[in-house]
Amino acid sequence: MPGAVGLTTELVDGDCVGISVGQSIFDQGNGLTISAKLQAAALLRAGRISQARTYFLLARRTDPTDAEAGIYSEDLLYLSQPHLSLLVGVHFSHQGGLYAQQDALQSRAILQGALVYQKEYNRGQGSRMKLVLLIENSGYSAETALEAARLTQKCLQVKGLHALALIGWPFGLAGDDVVQEGMSSDLLKLLSSMPVPIVASVPTDLSGLLPNFFSVVPSLQGEAAALVAYMQHIGAHNPDVIYDENLPSAQALAHDLQSLTNRRQQVYPSQAYTGDSAEGIQDSLKFITPTNDALVFIGAAPSAVILQKALAAQRYSHLVVLGTDILYHYVDLLSSRDRAALVGLHFLSFAYPDEYSYFLPGKQPPAFFADYLNEFSPPGQSEGPITYGKSREESEVILSYDALTVVFTAFQREGSESALLQGLKSISPALPVQGISGQIAFGPDGYPIDKAVLVLKIVPGPSPAQSGPYTEQEMLISGRYS
Repeated sequence: MPGAVGLTTELVDGDCVGISVGQSIFDQGNGLTISAKLQAAALLRAGRISQARTYFLLARRTDPTDAEAGIYSEDLLYLSQPHLSLLVGVHFSHQGGLYAQQDALQSRAILQGALVYQKEYNRGQGSRMKLVLLIENSGYSAETALEAARLTQKCLQVKGLHALALIGWPFGLAGDDVVQEGMSSDLLKLLSSMPVPIVASVPTDLSGLLPNFFSVVPSLQGEAAALVAYMQHIGAHNPDVIYDENLPSAQALAHDLQSLTNRRQQVYPSQAYTGDSAEGIQDSLKFITPTNDALVFIGAAPSAVILQKALAAQRYSHLVVLGTDILYHYVDLLSSRDRAALVGLHFLSFAYPDEYSYFLPGKQPPAFFADYLNEFSPPGQSEGPITYGKSREESEVILSYDALTVVFTAFQREGSESALLQGLKSISPALPVQGISGQIAFGPDGYPIDKAVLVLKIVPGPSPAQSGPYTEQEMLISGRYS
């Protein structure tokens, strides 16, 4: 493929991992578009670029929400000419379990945000080089993530691939206790020597571990502090914690929450459950007593449904339940009946579609909002209820868009790829960037200082356009928006 220097993918444990500009298809879970995308990939590998793009465009016409097809069709316009490249990290897997489905939803949202930014950048005025997005897939397991990191480093250091940065959800960084569990010290070494900055758009626990690391969301320790702040806000004196022991990010957040409360000499008893087990969640509730006044739930939305029903059955409906950002990611997996069971639930979020207009009511909304609708809910296909991932932006869409925003702000400040790391460090409290998710100013460890963390709640829908339960903003629990 002309211009596709050093791009490599491999099959590891059944997952296709590595870097693709369309020659390999990572998101194969969309039955509407998979046939057209696989045909496009085969044509691209044969060097038939124009025909390959036609099939990627066909996939987009079949389902406009397929951002992988959108990115590849945009890339093929500019791949054969001088361009800027940026890597977007995602997690797609052939596995069909709950966690793999959750990862796929989050990865699709990351690609949607990246595509919106790519289109805006490439349609901008001037003769600047266009932007090509290279999708980096890490699969599902620690083994596939490690191999993906090796392939990426090889492409960047040996095969001549030039990229500004790596954004999104690279190599399973989201709370999988890279250091604490020792499960991937090799991965940490690879990340430390990665020749491009990493800008994560998911919560992580890597403070002080990587010299080239940045994040547009607070660390898991910051999320733990926000959970405690909300408990204090509502006057909870005896909260309990339930977390999914099979979900690495939940384990890591529960660990950070326990460490924080222990340092403050507060007692937050923790109980683990297994994510796919209703019995496990019900067993964890045996530790709830009449003196408990709140519950911190660290798990995914399907488990939250079981929890809410069990609390109601056991007459613990007086408990204030606070979920985490994990819950927000996966509400789309639920039926309308299960969503109804979540009414009244509160949870943290690092981004929300309405927060810009709420906190900055007098300002013109950024083009992002209109561009998102035009891209994924085009005229003639926008009828029906308001739907996340189509006519309403997922939180990960916003955060991946913000990750690209800080990368190109840094690039514009320094004017060269080689100085990008210094440009990212310049995004400080003295020179912050206003993102869609709030003001971004990096600290010495690469995490944002005083970044907005919201509390959202699930309420009944007020109109035919929002006929089922939907989410509304309750408060800003920590940080600042602007």
